[in-house]
Amino acid sequence: MQGGTAAENSEQLKTTVVPPLDEQVSDKWLGGGEKSAVAKILKDTAGFLKDQKKITTIKDSYAAFADPQYAEAAKASN
Repeated sequence: MQGGTAAENSEQLKTTVVPPLDEQVSDKWLGGGEKSAVAKILKDTAGFLKDQKKITTIKDSYAAFADPQYAEAAKASN
């Protein structure tokens, strides 16, 4: 976290919600490549930033950045 005191950051962490591993590896989050929610969100965000002239180009696909391999490994070790 950036900024804030240790106490403020501690309080913020208490409200953090981490989806279950089954959900993380699904299309809803990281699984599914181009269909994954994360890939879609990244592409939409890039489009917004391009419209705002903060970046000049966007990728055709952000699926490579929505990789469920670590969530799958954590799930397998449970």
